[in-house]
Formats: sequence, structure tokens, C-alpha cells
Amino acid sequence: MKITYTHKKTAEGGIKGGGKISYNAQIVYSGTMSVTDFVEIFRQNARLESYSEAEKYYDILQATCIECLQKGKIVPLSLMGQIYPKIKSKRVESEDKVNLSSIIRLDAYLATNRFFKKEMRKVKLAKKRKRRRKIILEL
Repeated sequence: MKITYTHKKTAEGGIKGGGKISYNAQIVYSGTMSVTDFVEIFRQNARLESYSEAEKYYDILQATCIECLQKGKIVPLSLMGQIYPKIKSKRVESEDKVNLSSIIRLDAYLATNRFFKKEMRKVKLAKKRKRRRKIILEL
């Protein structure tokens, strides 16, 4: 298993013209996994007989997580961490002005635990190589 990364150019925030340029690492995603592929891997790992059975368990897991998050519960995913409901709102001058119109977004957040972080540290990282330009010589 390995994750490929590359560099990303960033400018200094809040300075007209960008200020000092710096670089940081950014993951080169190898694509988005389809639900079908994920459920198939899930089926194999769970040693389930049929794909439809694995798909049913996958759907039940998702529906249960959503249901609990909608009730304001923290959902434990023992090997990964916990999923929390998350809210983003505008800042207002007084507590009386905190209402539905001050809420910008309702979302969820995965807070990973030590085990998950330790497992992710086992992944090898590889820097993406620049593609070499092909030189065509005409004689």
C-alpha cells in the first residue's frame, strides 16, 4: 500500500499580490472508489456469500449512522474513531440572536482515534515523478 503525493504552491494569505510563495505536500488521489467495488471488498472481508447480502449490510450501516447523527448522537466506529454532527454558524453580538438564520451549515466530522492514526502511519508515501517530455527529432 502506498499513497502518492506531490507539491502544491501556496501564497501568503492577506497580502496583496500573494506575498512569499511556499510549497506543501498534497495527496494525488488515485480516483474515487465506486460503491460496487467497496461493497465487493466488504463482502470478501466479511466472508459473505452474496453481493446483495453485503450491499444490504452496507446500506444498513449508512442508514443507521445518518439516523443517529440526525438525533445529535456521536456514532462510534471502533477501529476508525467517532463521527460527530457538526454545525457552522455566523458570529452574532448576543446570545438572543443565535437562531436558525445564523446557522450556515450542518455537517458531520470524523474524529480519528489512535489506532486509526497508527495504521495510517504504516502506509508508504511516494513522491509523484514529473513526466518527462518526449523529444522528437526530425532528420
